[in-house]
Amino acid sequence: MTVLWKKVSEGRASPTTMARMERWHRNMDYLRQRWPELLEQYSEEWVAIAEGRFVAHNPDRARLREELAALGIPRDDTVVRFLSRTPMMLNAHLD
Repeated sequence: MTVLWKKVSEGRASPTTMARMERWHRNMDYLRQRWPELLEQYSEEWVAIAEGRFVAHNPDRARLREELAALGIPRDDTVVRFLSRTPMMLNAHLD
């Protein structure tokens, strides 16, 4: 369990941390609910979800991050995932 999750589970997380986690959950809910349609449109690309909505896509992760920065979208408040029909094993943290 990470320190953050431990603080949350113990009720010791700050309001700022709680708000950030709520944004993350909202973004993940959007991604889960719209996975099939996003996969259909953006297969083999990186997608970014922020503020509970789809905000950008790009086949190149670094370029996607550049686009997000240009749009003024905070990295910490964005869920970025690679969409693929091919199952993958990942050994790295993507955000």
